[in-house]
Amino acid sequence: MGEAIAVKWSDFCADTLHVCRRIYGGNADTAKSEAAERNLPISPTLLSRMKSLGEGEWVFRSRTGTPVNPGNALKRYVRPAAKELGIALGGWHDFRHTLNTTLRKRGWSARVRADILGHSNLKTTEEVYDHADRDDFRAALDEIEGQLLRDVTSVH
Repeated sequence: MGEAIAVKWSDFCADTLHVCRRIYGGNADTAKSEAAERNLPISPTLLSRMKSLGEGEWVFRSRTGTPVNPGNALKRYVRPAAKELGIALGGWHDFRHTLNTTLRKRGWSARVRADILGHSNLKTTEEVYDHADRDDFRAALDEIEGQLLRDVTSVH
């Protein structure tokens, strides 16, 4: 979350966001690591929605123009929206875990996923941020079932 609330409009060049800082302990700081500093393409649709938030130095800002407080934003906006949508949400990091798992399920390599998340170590992406779920289990078991039962023509 620290990277998201640290985004300034000056971090954009056309449709590319340069992730270069984070908010940590309420203060702006450099990116956590060299790998955490990265350039991410932003779709025109998302960029347009972000611009609808209004003008100011920070993209996500409080009423006073400072970066939003992550705890307040989670409590006031994100958790109520998630609850209304029936989504269980532990905290901000859930978004990173969900993004990684979704990208893996859609066939994106660990290297692409790690670079999007800003991980220098693929092991972090694979072992900490990836989660198997019921759909993964079903797909794997259905595939094996299909192989084992392909020659069976009737059930006794």
